Amino acid sequence: MRRRGLFAGVGAVTAVVAFNAPARSAEVPLFMTEQGRLFDSNSNPVAGSITFTFAIYGEATGGTAVWTESEAPLTLDSGFFSALLGTVTPLSTAIFANAATSGTTLYLGITAGTDPEMTPRQPIATVPYAFVASNAIGDITPNSVTVNGVPVISADGGWVGPSTGLVGATGPQGPTGATGSQGPAGAVGPAGPTGAAGATGATGAVGATGATGSTGATGSTGATGLTGATGATGAAGTSSVAALCSFSAESAGTSVAAGSDGFVSASCTSGTAISGYCVTSTYGIGINETYMYGSTYECYFQSTTTASTVYATAYCCQ
Repeated sequence: MRRRGLFAGVGAVTAVVAFNAPARSAEVPLFMTEQGRLFDSNSNPVAGSITFTFAIYGEATGGTAVWTESEAPLTLDSGFFSALLGTVTPLSTAIFANAATSGTTLYLGITAGTDPEMTPRQPIATVPYAFVASNAIGDITPNSVTVNGVPVISADGGWVGPSTGLVGATGPQGPTGATGSQGPAGAVGPAGPTGAAGATGATGAVGATGATGSTGATGSTGATGLTGATGATGAAGTSSVAALCSFSAESAGTSVAAGSDGFVSASCTSGTAISGYCVTSTYGIGINETYMYGSTYECYFQSTTTASTVYATAYCCQ
């Protein structure tokens, strides 16, 4: 049966994009819907199942199809049918991109069953929102950007195009910003090397003489020596002060540490001191000066290297 008429309309391409979809999105499928109503030569709607073949051309007549597919038999409902183009042979964005770049109109040819392709071919029109498809008016999310076949922005967002002309002249220096708050103190660094020894300072003044220390404890009395032989009786001498003043006074021993100095004295319990002497228990003590006043006989001494005990004796007279 010869078909003579078709009322049909080609739907919009589900998605034709100039950029790849971002990695976070799924790929958008490319499909077009084609809906129409098929009539026979008597203008009656065709019933049953019909195999349709669809083709896209760059010319209204003649030429070679740039895309074609044959659908599985479609069941007509009072002649109405609906086909989803691209389910058998995938549509390519290049078909539409090339036509858009060259300003070429694409046409859809339809063949029903074994009939010749119907005429005229349907021009593939632009859906309303596609009028601004030649210029991005919102955010774009490409994987990369290429201009005239030259990549200018990489997949990670970095500029990879020519650098010439991107950098302008250096502008004037801006005002100095406010001083920021002081940062926390850094960690203490390692100790530096020991510096060279400084010059020896001048000798300080001699300090004042310290106070005389307390008298040490009296040492134990040594053993009594053997009585010596009686000496010969001397010649009778003239009377002397010592003979007239036959009593004396002795001091308790004063201990002297090595390197110390001090004095020792003996005082008469009655009468006046008219003479005296001082002795030490060891060598190394020097008697520097002696004084006699009233009932006291006094010796000043200085020890050099040896500790000792110093005694004083005063001769007293009434």
